[in-house]
Amino acid sequence: MDKFEGTPAPWFVSPKKNIEVTGDMNVIQTNGSNCLGYHIAYACGWTDDSSTSIEATKNAQLIAAAPELLEELIETHAALCFTPDYIGSLRYERNKAAIAKALGK
Repeated sequence: MDKFEGTPAPWFVSPKKNIEVTGDMNVIQTNGSNCLGYHIAYACGWTDDSSTSIEATKNAQLIAAAPELLEELIETHAALCFTPDYIGSLRYERNKAAIAKALGK
């Protein structure tokens, strides 16, 4: 079975205020050996801008959930391979493609 080789979960959203740039934004990070953890990504949009705040937060939440979503998709895909009519179906192909994209294959 394929396995994610990136930074292990859990990831979480950590709103940051006035960091390297002016304004507030969401940082997706994971627990690390220091209290700040490791930064994985920065969500698009500034959280102090009302026109992008909700969208930026929702983007960050989705990115933070990515490792768990991928793990569940891989496990579900493997389990469904024993179900009649799954292999060769459109859902099978889409799931297989999504897993390959997430794993960089």
